[in-house]
Amino acid sequence: MCGLYGFFGKPTKQTTKVIKRLGLLNESRGPDSAGMAIIVGDHASIYKYAVTATMFYNELNKHRFIAQERNNNILTVLGHTRFATHGAISDENAHPFKNGTIVFTHNGVISNFYTLQAENKTRYAVDSQIIGHLLAQKDYKEAFADIAGMFTVPYVDLAQPDLLQVAVHDQIFSYAYKDDQLYYSS
Repeated sequence: MCGLYGFFGKPTKQTTKVIKRLGLLNESRGPDSAGMAIIVGDHASIYKYAVTATMFYNELNKHRFIAQERNNNILTVLGHTRFATHGAISDENAHPFKNGTIVFTHNGVISNFYTLQAENKTRYAVDSQIIGHLLAQKDYKEAFADIAGMFTVPYVDLAQPDLLQVAVHDQIFSYAYKDDQLYYSS
């Protein structure tokens, strides 16, 4: 399965290093692609490529974008390393995804993906994409009640950008919180 990692809170000089390290530690969980959403206020910058996390960080130097946001009071980073289960290995199918105002990553498998596609008349390539569709259409309780399978889904609704939400079902979600900083991995 994929690897998830991220940050929520007031960034410091160490934030960039910790995020990069978490991304590299998750590379073995998802060698097919790597991506990151950097959310400040109601704006999300999304970077995702069909490369390993090592290539994502070392060759593309995307971690420098976090350092530019150090003066913000609230920064959210949604990181992902993909192990492809549905859909081709491509930049487009890499996480994070954005559907309307919902920005999210997903680890797990949606076992009723094809049923949800038919019910919602969608044609997503990746099972994760149906999550964003449901969250954009319904409140989170209804959206996740419709989903069968195992999952961890960290997400932000850009209409409420100072709130990181996480849905977990039959998965592990680990986090550390100290001094207005939350780091997580799954």
